[in-house]
Amino acid sequence: MEESKSIIREAEERARKEAESKAKAIVREAEERARKEAESKAKAIVREREQKANKEVEDKVKAITRNIEDKAKREAEQRFKQIVKEAEDKAKVEAVERARVIGEERKQRSKREAEERAKKEEPLKKTVNLDEEQPFQIGVTIAKLLTLSWNSQENPSKVHIFNRRIHHGEIGTLLGLSNLCTKYPIPAGILAGIGSGLIKDDHDDMKEWFTFKKKK
Repeated sequence: MEESKSIIREAEERARKEAESKAKAIVREAEERARKEAESKAKAIVREREQKANKEVEDKVKAITRNIEDKAKREAEQRFKQIVKEAEDKAKVEAVERARVIGEERKQRSKREAEERAKKEEPLKKTVNLDEEQPFQIGVTIAKLLTLSWNSQENPSKVHIFNRRIHHGEIGTLLGLSNLCTKYPIPAGILAGIGSGLIKDDHDDMKEWFTFKKKK
């Protein structure tokens, strides 16, 4: 009877130990599986957070870079406009200064030329003692002598150039433009006087002036 109890106790003890061993193995497996799952989830969470953080960092870097590029672009445009404006202002100032210098040089040159011309004409004026009206009167006198000589012919011939009739009144009109030449007043006055004399002599044919009729 005692032996049977001993056997039963041993069996129970062995069964208990086996149960405990199996339970411990199951617990260990469950714990290992739970640990692995927890680690996997933790890694996934960390990876997601890292990816999210990386994306946020990338977005921030892109935004900062874009802001820096936009700011640099605006500053470059402003600087370019400022440089262009400064260059235009400088060119304008230089052009005005250059124009002033050129104007001053021309003024001085014209003054020197007038003084030199006056010096050259002074001996002539002193020699012939002419005032402003005398050259014109000399020209009128020359024109009278020419027209008198021409009209004194028995049959004065008509003047043609390129087979076209030319009136001496037309020539006189062109000579009258000599008054526009103010650099040489004495020759201009004489030519203008000749022109006036020719116009006066040919006044009757004025309607035919500048018609350039063909020679018959």
